[in-house]
Amino acid sequence: MHISVRLYTREFDFPVRKDPPTTQLMIATMPRSGSTAFCLELWRTGALGAPLEYTNPKMMTSTPRWSGLFRYELKYWKALQRVRTSPNGVFSYKFFAHEYVEIMRERPKLISSIAPTHVVYLTRADKLAQAISYSRAIRSGAWFANVAKQRPCEYDERHIQECMDALSRQELAWEHVFDVTHTRPLRVTYEEFVAAPSAVVKAILEYVVPGWDTREPLSIPQLEIQRDTVSDNWKQRFLARVVCGEQSGHGTPQETKLLSQANAPKDISGFIARQLRGATLFGVSETRDAPGSDNHNGGTDSG
Repeated sequence: MHISVRLYTREFDFPVRKDPPTTQLMIATMPRSGSTAFCLELWRTGALGAPLEYTNPKMMTSTPRWSGLFRYELKYWKALQRVRTSPNGVFSYKFFAHEYVEIMRERPKLISSIAPTHVVYLTRADKLAQAISYSRAIRSGAWFANVAKQRPCEYDERHIQECMDALSRQELAWEHVFDVTHTRPLRVTYEEFVAAPSAVVKAILEYVVPGWDTREPLSIPQLEIQRDTVSDNWKQRFLARVVCGEQSGHGTPQETKLLSQANAPKDISGFIARQLRGATLFGVSETRDAPGSDNHNGGTDSG
């Protein structure tokens, strides 16, 4: 079993909790932002919940433990909270902007349940590297390292540009969400996290659970980062060819479908804004910035 699936099993549950969580932490992010490595580091603190993709239909319906319960939104969410809330009362989850669209259409009862009290917004400063990673993951089918089955994946400028556009729309969508819900998230970039992971985690702890004493980290497995020279070569090639005005290639029907799901509807930010205008989506109207953050713009990477 790949570690990305194993993390959802009972092996990594917290002790069963009878009461609802006192704090809900949303890791708001986008694909290929380093969010998996980032979330695992938060989990290891033992005080920030176990942030995984609990609202990802593909992930949860393919996990035997949760597949049968996922259709019953409220029961599912409560069951998750009983075993995935850290002992200090923090329940956390990773969330992508486009998931609002599916939840509003397919699981509207879940909207009020996912309302966070705190929001950490994770982005990536190197947009081209993020788009290349996104393009490779979509076309190869390998969203994590050490995946046995991978499709051949050749360089394609046009698809990389489409991924950049998709990620830009998702970033805009998040800003709309924050605007209509009057939320000020704690902003973090992947690059900041990579440069100073301990400092970033400490700032998030102070933001979510002020005064928390650092303890022995939980034994949560590491996920190997997908990093090789191919992406670096593609980046240089893209920059060189796009500067020259060249572009080639096109996505397969399957790749186009995956991108359309991430963008659907195309004006995703407008859709979310219309749906959420005036809604009480977040548990608090405004979250505060974490002490120790110089510019309050955050600090993490990849995933």
